[in-house]
Amino acid sequence: MVQVRLSRSQDGAFRSCLAEGHAGYAAKGSDIACAGVSVLLRTVSSLLESSAGITLEIDAPERGVLAFRVKDFDKAQNALLMHCESFLETGLGQLQEEFPDNVSMRVQTENQDAEA
Repeated sequence: MVQVRLSRSQDGAFRSCLAEGHAGYAAKGSDIACAGVSVLLRTVSSLLESSAGITLEIDAPERGVLAFRVKDFDKAQNALLMHCESFLETGLGQLQEEFPDNVSMRVQTENQDAEA
């Protein structure tokens, strides 16, 4: 099972993501549950990494593990961070509904809006 943990600020802005595991829905290269998770996470990490005013820290130490977090950001980018969190939560939530034995998502709200 792919387990994804999202962290957001109190105002709903994206802060971090940790995805671990393998969906196990189908054979490697044919697993649509895994592909769906991968596309969502890679899209958001690429978008944030290429955005001016956002410093992203990305770690993928081995197959089946991807972590990225906003290390620093310009307050002007808060709306983008909010949209990215909503995008991930919506997309991963739909995958979790469709593939409940293969995809799990948990969302945590941070107690304070720390920038680093």
